[in-house]
Amino acid sequence: MIDAANPNVLEVPIDASLAQVIASLTTMKLDRLRTEWRRRLGVEPPSLQSTELTRRFLAENLQLAVHGHDLELDRRLARLARDYRAGRSPPSKGRRLGPGAVLVKVWKGERHQVEVTAGGFQWRGRAFDSLSSVAREITGTRWNGPRFFGLREAS
Repeated sequence: MIDAANPNVLEVPIDASLAQVIASLTTMKLDRLRTEWRRRLGVEPPSLQSTELTRRFLAENLQLAVHGHDLELDRRLARLARDYRAGRSPPSKGRRLGPGAVLVKVWKGERHQVEVTAGGFQWRGRAFDSLSSVAREITGTRWNGPRFFGLREAS
């Protein structure tokens, strides 16, 4: 409903849902959207000339205000963008294991224990450069080692 004292300000009841508030933005003109931005977010709106963009940005900022904003996700995305521009590959999705970590896999009823070393992996007293090599020794077939040991989900 519109505030009689100030027709540029939309008064939404306290119990109104975010969806209702956002839906109410669809009928507002640019000046009214800017007023709502100031009132609801407490900052000056961007100097956009597009009513539709201002409406969308206001709706997004209201959603962020209600549902929160993940700053750590922002940092990770910014780091990935920098790495991409610099031509660096993104980090592996798999888990990182340090020396001393032990992986256990039961294969065909037999328990296999692999230790992570500074130079690779050790299984049954033998050194291996990769988990895939260990998985091949255990199964007799080619395997993605991290997937075999449960460190990566199947694609």
